[in-house]
Amino acid sequence: ARELALLGHQVVVFEQHHLPGGIMVQGIPKFRLPRDVIAQEIKQIELLGVVIRCNMKIGLDIKLTDLLSDFSSIVIAAGTLRPNMLKIANAEMSGIRHGLDYLLETNNNEMIHANKNVVVIGGGFTAMDCARTAKRLGGQLTNFIPFLFKNKNWEEVPLTESKSFVEVVYRRSEHEMLVTPGELDELAHEGIPMHFLSSPERYVGKNGNITGIEFIHNKLGPQDSSGRRSPVPIVGSEYIEKADLILLATGQFPDTSWIDKELQASLVADDSWPKSNGKHKTYHPKIFLAGDYATGAKSLIEAVAHAKECARKVDEFLMGEKRLQKVVRITDTPNGSGRYKTMDAVSLQDMPELQTKQRDFKAEVETGYEAEAAVDEAQRCYQCHYKYEIDPDKCIYCNWCIKAKPREDCIVAISELKYGSEDEIIGFERAEKSEDVKQIYINQDDCIRCNACVEACPVDAISVQKVELVEMRSCDL
Repeated sequence: ARELALLGHQVVVFEQHHLPGGIMVQGIPKFRLPRDVIAQEIKQIELLGVVIRCNMKIGLDIKLTDLLSDFSSIVIAAGTLRPNMLKIANAEMSGIRHGLDYLLETNNNEMIHANKNVVVIGGGFTAMDCARTAKRLGGQLTNFIPFLFKNKNWEEVPLTESKSFVEVVYRRSEHEMLVTPGELDELAHEGIPMHFLSSPERYVGKNGNITGIEFIHNKLGPQDSSGRRSPVPIVGSEYIEKADLILLATGQFPDTSWIDKELQASLVADDSWPKSNGKHKTYHPKIFLAGDYATGAKSLIEAVAHAKECARKVDEFLMGEKRLQKVVRITDTPNGSGRYKTMDAVSLQDMPELQTKQRDFKAEVETGYEAEAAVDEAQRCYQCHYKYEIDPDKCIYCNWCIKAKPREDCIVAISELKYGSEDEIIGFERAEKSEDVKQIYINQDDCIRCNACVEACPVDAISVQKVELVEMRSCDL
């Protein structure tokens, strides 16, 4: 909506919830993403002229076919709200929730449960958010006995005495988790145990209510279609964990059930996914897809990038021409990148966080860098958009750059360059003998942009260029 408004279009957003913001408001907890930041962003979008209509559910309050007659184009950016529920025994019992539904309710009503025995199943961001939310809403941890694994084989450990009230169980190992570094550390800081290599087998209950869940231990097998090692059950290793609330963070998909029947053939595939294969255009000329609804569940920044590109496709459709184009801009920067060798030794700066006892449902855990630490962290950037090159016609093979280099492989004597299918450099052959040297080459993969080679070169054979990908008006090109 923002990008289309900046391109001059009149935009209306239909939102089924009472607040705009999508998964940022409905799914991500407040302690991870402050709501005042989102509110400010949305206010800026409204000031561009975008109209946001909340409490409007497409397919119920208004049909997609009605929108087609009222608007020149439609972008479906409805996320992935169809839950993947486990198909195991006793799934009809109460006390089983999908993680997204749970987060939606807790973000609107913090007291939907208190002091429950909560088991979270999954190993992604939804699992992390569910566990940390449940912990804040009443879960406690005492006398946790960890699982032990040696040489990838299951070692029997007595678990019946475990009294943890909030825990996370994942069917693979830590190395197969699709979360960013630090997520497990946060679970540990907040007293939430993480169990690996266990898969749910069946729900256990009484009188229609959940009392626990049976798991089976796994070992890792060969890689599956996801590129990760697959979990293989270990016969006879079943065990039961007590629970009166089970949260399934087992994935979610785009929901297409609300799409009008007359549009299903052009928009919905046989597996109930949108017909897009991750692309923006659909088989209906006026309908486009953006973000997770096209690609499946990914990160926020990937959804933003996909949506920005979608706005360009919509603008091209509406205007009949490509008004913006991405181009590479290269500028000479003889003074270099501004980095120097000692910056390479700057260590990763720890993100300041609230103490565990200060963490509640609303307070943002990561408090941000102070000015000095922010500068130190920024200095760690290798400035990869600066390209250092040696002109072989100017080079006199004096080896002063090699003597000045701070890293072993940032400047190398080579016998030849290797090229890809589009004539791009994909590697080099190192010269084993002095008589084999055909070129002194700056290896971009190992260059730290410190300018040491430029300062050492006596014949000004090393150039520095800044390379940027920018968007420009087609008429200016």
